[in-house]
Amino acid sequence: NDELQINESETALETLNLTERKIVELIAEQKSNKQIGETIFMSERTVEWHRRNIIEKLDLPKEKNSLLKWAMTNL
Repeated sequence: NDELQINESETALETLNLTERKIVELIAEQKSNKQIGETIFMSERTVEWHRRNIIEKLDLPKEKNSLLKWAMTNL
């Protein structure tokens, strides 16, 4: 069952582009949108836009911190 979960997370990550993967890694480190933007040289608003796209691609619920929870569990 753990192996299945690992395969699902890898498959989910493969749907993300390089920037989105980097953002997910930084989210897993509990960085704020502002900190993520400063790290990868984009505006806080652009980070928010990417987060919305990632949530949609991973088919996560729209609730607060769903992406953070997913990132911490799957990375």
